Amino acid sequence: MLFGALFFALAAETGCTKETLDHYKNEGFVDIELAWPEGAAPKGTRVLFYPVAADGKAVAAAEGEQALTYQSFECPADGFHGRVPVGSYKVLVYNSDTENLILRGEDDYDKATFHVMTESELAAAGKNAARAKECITQPKNLFVANCVHNPADGQRIDVVTVQFRERIEVKAQPKACVKTVILRFKVEGDDLIALDGGTFSGVSPSHHCATAKCATTSESVNFPTDRVTDNSGYNYKAEISVLDLIKPNSGFGTHTVRLNVVPNGGDPYTVTADVTKVVDQFLKDNGGTIPVTIPVEVGIELKKIGGVLTAQVTDWIPGTGGGTIGDPVENEVDRKSTRLNSSHQI
Repeated sequence: MLFGALFFALAAETGCTKETLDHYKNEGFVDIELAWPEGAAPKGTRVLFYPVAADGKAVAAAEGEQALTYQSFECPADGFHGRVPVGSYKVLVYNSDTENLILRGEDDYDKATFHVMTESELAAAGKNAARAKECITQPKNLFVANCVHNPADGQRIDVVTVQFRERIEVKAQPKACVKTVILRFKVEGDDLIALDGGTFSGVSPSHHCATAKCATTSESVNFPTDRVTDNSGYNYKAEISVLDLIKPNSGFGTHTVRLNVVPNGGDPYTVTADVTKVVDQFLKDNGGTIPVTIPVEVGIELKKIGGVLTAQVTDWIPGTGGGTIGDPVENEVDRKSTRLNSSHQI
């Protein structure tokens, strides 16, 4: 029987590398080898075991007994090697060095969800947050596995069964959950004006671990802009980290870019570009997919039309990569490299 969420001051006895089996305890050994995506170098790992019945359904406590609860282990990046009480478990694995993210509902496999911190939450945590608006921050460095696999044939294993004094060896493959949007800006007369960041809307605020689905609630995120001096023709750039972009509900207003413009000797003002139609068309043309491993790029030109600085969306440049809106984290889909040219003036 499990008593409480053992979160491990017990590491000295039940840690990730403890190999000595206490014959008085009803336990077995579990080895979980971790295979991280290429280029990922997490500092550590959390492995969570959720007790379930053999059929994967939650286990209810008998009358008068304490409810069975999850166990959480802090482990090195190479995996989990330790003792676990006999029983059946669902498993979640994620890197312990996430940034700007909070795991809520972690005591329930079906409720565990990563939420992007709001700027006020980040400020309350003692970190600097740019522009105190109702915005979420940019998530960084999140890799999640919601199951394990048989290392011999790669077969997915949803429920791990631990037997008395026996060892089970499995493999987990955490997948990248953070995507990148790159905005490039071509500013006409940039010797007279400068860009000072902005806000991007239509961003999902959370990632549900068990299903690998992101919330469809629309949030906004602030971003800084940096000057660039390359051969692209653009003179400003912004890189934005997101969990996902939500699907547009209509042809306008879901995905907008609000730029902070600072003219020489004048008062700052904002310019808005609505990229909803371009995002919607891209999703329709690509089966609802947006890249994970390859950044998505949007080009926006700022030029004066009739004496007014106007934004024009010039292109959306996706590449190939894994990850889909609403699909389980295990899925990998090949994509064709696509360039969608569109002009949208506001």
